[in-house]
Amino acid sequence: MKKTIIAAAALALSCPTTRHTGTQAAATGETPPSESPAPPETGETERREPTRTGAGDMTLLGHTSGVWAVAYTPDGNRIVSGSEDMSIKVWDAKTGLEIRAFPLYDSVIWALALSPEGKRLVSGSNNKTVKVWDLETGQQSLILLGHTDRAWTAAFSPDGKKIATGSWDKTIRIWDAQTGQSLRILSGYASEVSSVAFSPDGKRLVSGALDPPRNLAGGGGIRLWNIEGPAEPVIFGNYEGGILSVAFSPDGSLIASGSNGNAVKLWDAQTGKERLVLGGHTNAVWSVAFSPDGKTLASGSWDGLVKLWDTQTGRELQALSGHTNAVYSVAFSPDGTSLVSGSDDRTVKIWNIKQ
Repeated sequence: MKKTIIAAAALALSCPTTRHTGTQAAATGETPPSESPAPPETGETERREPTRTGAGDMTLLGHTSGVWAVAYTPDGNRIVSGSEDMSIKVWDAKTGLEIRAFPLYDSVIWALALSPEGKRLVSGSNNKTVKVWDLETGQQSLILLGHTDRAWTAAFSPDGKKIATGSWDKTIRIWDAQTGQSLRILSGYASEVSSVAFSPDGKRLVSGALDPPRNLAGGGGIRLWNIEGPAEPVIFGNYEGGILSVAFSPDGSLIASGSNGNAVKLWDAQTGKERLVLGGHTNAVWSVAFSPDGKTLASGSWDGLVKLWDTQTGRELQALSGHTNAVYSVAFSPDGTSLVSGSDDRTVKIWNIKQ
């Protein structure tokens, strides 16, 4: 299965990897790559009405290729999405209308994360760069250079002072979110880093890799790092298939993972012991996300379904169908009443859910 996932991802990743830096200086102090002319920043895009269902669900139209990343702003009023079409879009979460499209990127957007105050957006792309944007203006404020392969995943710390990124160069980098300085490099994986997430207190970071090393006694593709302490992580999650997604529960007691092996699992965040196995997807699980109260877990899969689970019992609560291709990203609204998903079918969907 892992080879299938990598082959599919590699096909999507086969776009040009030239970089540009706009007018901002590279944050790391490294010599920036050669610049290419930036596209005109008109901010004008064709706005298409969303499609709606009787249940209150909406399908947001506008991307021209697969949608790999979605997120709600902290106030719940807007949704941000990133796509293989090299665009970042901002949507009105109530009407489903496109508010703004950022100036066209020069590479596929794989990862997005919003700062806790909702004013900054970090993106990871195919061209090895990590960029920080002003959400209101769409202007780029920082470029973080250092990864030597695709920047596949990104997260802000809960206090907004740090950014964590994971790459196909098999490393994780911790950055100063204000200056862009590289603070720390976490290494040890034998394969591509697919997902990172901070603990609610910001003291720990959980990561997942595409191909778990199986030659470690009790080892696996999930690693739990102490951000300020020793570099040696707690290693667990050694099961069939590489890890595609990880998430911390809001109270920091659980870690959820999605894998190539179709499984969703819940782990004890202190010991790394397996708590629950949530079976039901028939293909790789690309994304997992906890509801704000921690009682529900959402998962998005290559089988085209979004599933909701009870985190105490592991019972499947709902299966949301409507996407016609793989679901790459899921995120809850801050009040937990809605869920947004991004898919390879080029759409963003807002689901009206009942918890």
